[in-house]
Amino acid sequence: MNPKTVPPLSREHIVEQAIQMRIATQKDNCLVFPIVEIIEPVLECMNGSLEVVEDNELPSNQPAKIVAIPNTDNEIWPCINVIKVKESVYNGAILGNPEDRFTMAHELAHAFLFHGCPQSNINYTNNPKCSKADPEWQADIFAIYWLLSDFLMARIMKKQLSCAKSL
Repeated sequence: MNPKTVPPLSREHIVEQAIQMRIATQKDNCLVFPIVEIIEPVLECMNGSLEVVEDNELPSNQPAKIVAIPNTDNEIWPCINVIKVKESVYNGAILGNPEDRFTMAHELAHAFLFHGCPQSNINYTNNPKCSKADPEWQADIFAIYWLLSDFLMARIMKKQLSCAKSL
């Protein structure tokens, strides 16, 4: 488990945020979500940016990272988020590599969920046993549901509804 924790969020809340992001980017009816096409405009709306760096600029086990810089001039987006992504990961995402596409969506999820923003209105918890407070878990859930095709999303929701009815 990640030693850094953030305010706990339910899976349902994160999924709803991911769905709202798809709708807001007007990409809610596409089979393959165009993460490369959408990441920079979304970051710009959030006072952030994407920086493609040479592979050797990040550790070998780190395909990308987010740097959150406090932004006291903006209450809506309290951080300037810079996502640094290895050139090979960026190129892989352009070519449709699922792992590289997921990496980029995962890093954007950190920005969208305010991970790393040292603001007084965000209370970090010290409960490492709570997976819902794990920023990596939260970013993974967001990225999974953000990248899911509408067809798969509909199948998952239908299955969840039928399971709920049988209880």
